[in-house]
Amino acid sequence: MIICFEEKDRAAIESTGNSIIEYKRYIHNMQKILHDACKALDVFSLKVKKAYEIIKEAILEAADIIKMYIEVLRDIKKQNTTFRYKVVKFISKCTGIEFYRIWKATRHIWMARDSV
Repeated sequence: MIICFEEKDRAAIESTGNSIIEYKRYIHNMQKILHDACKALDVFSLKVKKAYEIIKEAILEAADIIKMYIEVLRDIKKQNTTFRYKVVKFISKCTGIEFYRIWKATRHIWMARDSV
């Protein structure tokens, strides 16, 4: 790295009691420190993003369980239930697969992909 200073810069640096070489070394060391700090921030942001995804997934899972129990209570009280609940209930009775596993699998609407 080449750092060039003009005569007025040299005078200002030397007026603080430092030599040009020391000042250039300070700049070089500061560049390393900032680079390391940026790397640490990148790692930190990736960890925060990962933690956010885990928390988000846990909240969605909890909300889905609550929805499932609300639908079960509606069915017990003979109120109108959603189409999703009726399908999940039908599939769990026909296949013997655990009710919650089917409920979880039908959480999202999966669109068929076009092969074109």
